[in-house]
Amino acid sequence: MQLFIIVIVTHFIALLSPGPDFFLILTSLFRNGPHAARAVCLGIVLGNVAVIGLILSSLFFLGKLDDEILKLVKWGCIAYLSYLSYRCFIFAQQAKLIGDYHLEHQNKPTFAWMKYVLLGVQSSLLNPKNILFYSSIIMAIYQHYNVVQLTLTCLWMVSVVLIWNLFLVRLMTQNKAMHWFKTKIKYIYYLSSFCFGLFAAALLLN
Repeated sequence: MQLFIIVIVTHFIALLSPGPDFFLILTSLFRNGPHAARAVCLGIVLGNVAVIGLILSSLFFLGKLDDEILKLVKWGCIAYLSYLSYRCFIFAQQAKLIGDYHLEHQNKPTFAWMKYVLLGVQSSLLNPKNILFYSSIIMAIYQHYNVVQLTLTCLWMVSVVLIWNLFLVRLMTQNKAMHWFKTKIKYIYYLSSFCFGLFAAALLLN
């Protein structure tokens, strides 16, 4: 029980620290509206499930995390984060202060839902924070939990990720929050670009 409480606290603290997934949700919300952002949230959770499955499979079949797989994932992360940094920089260059903009106008399902789900999956799979965090957590509890306990813990973690991300989307679409975001959209894109680039550089130097 004490170990599970430690997992809960550690997991929640990790959720509070913004990473690539957070900035992807943010930019998706402003570019394509709340429906797209929610689809990204779903994709992120599915990606989390895939990451956890990969880690557990590696532990079950190899007894450890394969170094070659981790190295391949690392370079994939660097390339993807660099691409996101570039895209957000371009968005910032094109951004305007959109005083008449209303998210309600973007609620219509005029986009390909699966496109944004896959974008979320891609972000989650190539998010070094997810891979490193889940690897650390699972390695810490792997020897102490049976299969049922391990499965329930992993399900709890991905459920919390979905609930938290949907809560953030809901929070950011409130009138007061949206008014503030609307006037800062250009700077938010620049900040997102900088953060994506920083994540990529940190991973490259690690």
